[in-house]
Amino acid sequence: MIVITSAAYVGMEFRAEVGKIPPVMLPVGNKRLLDHQVAVLKDRFPNERIYLSLPEGYLLSKKDKLNISKYKIKIVSVPVDISLGDSVLYVINSIGEYDNVIRLLHGDTLIYDMPLEGNIISVSKTSDDYNWEVENRTLSEETVWSGYFSFNSPKSLIRLLTTSKGSFVDAVRMYHDLNKMNVTEVSEWLDFGHVNSYFKSRSKIYTHRYFNYMKVENGKVIKSSHNVEKISAERLWFESIPEAVRFYTPQIIGHGNLSSENIYYELEYLSCLPLNEIFVHAVNPPFYWLKIFKHLEKFLKNNVDCSIQLINNKNSKTLIKTANLLVVDKTKKRVNEYIEQSSKDFNIPTKLNGVDLPSLNDVIDDCISKIDDKSHVFGVLHGDLCFSNILYDTRSDRIKVIDPRGIDAEGNFSYLGDLRYDLAKINHSVIGLYDHIVSGAYDLTESNDLNFEFEIFIDERISKIQKIYIENMKLSHLTPLNLIPETILLFLSMLPLHKDSLDRQNAFIANSLRLYQEYIVN
Repeated sequence: MIVITSAAYVGMEFRAEVGKIPPVMLPVGNKRLLDHQVAVLKDRFPNERIYLSLPEGYLLSKKDKLNISKYKIKIVSVPVDISLGDSVLYVINSIGEYDNVIRLLHGDTLIYDMPLEGNIISVSKTSDDYNWEVENRTLSEETVWSGYFSFNSPKSLIRLLTTSKGSFVDAVRMYHDLNKMNVTEVSEWLDFGHVNSYFKSRSKIYTHRYFNYMKVENGKVIKSSHNVEKISAERLWFESIPEAVRFYTPQIIGHGNLSSENIYYELEYLSCLPLNEIFVHAVNPPFYWLKIFKHLEKFLKNNVDCSIQLINNKNSKTLIKTANLLVVDKTKKRVNEYIEQSSKDFNIPTKLNGVDLPSLNDVIDDCISKIDDKSHVFGVLHGDLCFSNILYDTRSDRIKVIDPRGIDAEGNFSYLGDLRYDLAKINHSVIGLYDHIVSGAYDLTESNDLNFEFEIFIDERISKIQKIYIENMKLSHLTPLNLIPETILLFLSMLPLHKDSLDRQNAFIANSLRLYQEYIVN
């Protein structure tokens, strides 16, 4: 059997980032660390049952409950404020299995090459100085315990945990003396137990997931693509924006060609979490988010103020044209593309959670008719200001934006545009809950064509954050609710981009109907 030990909450240094959660619930790549751990464990030990210790009283979200059920994990709730040794002893005795090999994985650890044998202490070499158990050291590095253990004799382990007075390390050392454990070095170890190592490990997973076009090395993010136009536009945006906007961006370091058809640019790597992972996976209180929304509001105002001298009558006419193309024409084009891919009929009536609603074409036409053609707010446009492209640095209390659009709706390079689009993109995440849908935090059934039962898994805390956002966020004379029509169109325009997941496409349609029913009809 396998036990993931996560019966204590993260330390105070982490709580400023993600709130009070156990280590396995840390956000990593828009997933929980637990999701990564389980994927490895099921690959390495496909026939073994997984148990997870959590602090007594910790409340799992609905999505976490569903995932844990899907993984067939058994939860063991452990009294808080006891030692690791006593916690492990409590879990083993609660499970009550004493004849099989016990494998322990610390909840703040991810190891891709866990040894398959029994009686193992996994170790790794490191030059970092943290409170790890040291197996041996040289002048240049230490070999430390890396958080995975296996024990062939659970009864012996229990006896030693009992006599070690709560010290897990002492119990393992004594077990080692009696049972001759193999101290085995693993090469693919990621530690998430300290803030610095957490961000270092995140960067390695980031590179692993996106190795074809993104890697992090030597303090730099290197982004490459065969889409020369897109990468060039992003790089030019960073290089061309006014100085006042650069305060909100990572430093651009360089650019070049990997081949005749593959170009890249480099940015400094920032040890910060993106807002989508904080919003979906962390438990920061509403007042924490009020501070972030004020930063976003200030960012948008700054982008208007620093552009006043750049926008003349000729520019404004071009910006009005491209703004309409970006919202209206792009939506119609993308929807037509989706209709060609799917069997959906956008002319038939729809239904959401038992409520009759108009056809999707009628919803689109109504939203377009409600867009005010005279309320443009021009300035430096990011163009994709969703939560995944906004980083928050808790230490300096600043936001940084990445992955700008840099191209207008006609394919021309531009860093100017209608900032209503940027606010609609923020709406997309906060009110539209886009990141919750992408992370799978929803339940959806379609009984027949465009008749949906749909629920996004949010709690009271998220509802309070949405309320704070609606009441406090502004762009010039506009509030988030003024841009609900654009927000609905954004969801529908993204349908063909998610053709890899039919269920997610249906969720976007259902969510568009939810927003339409809640904010337009009512």
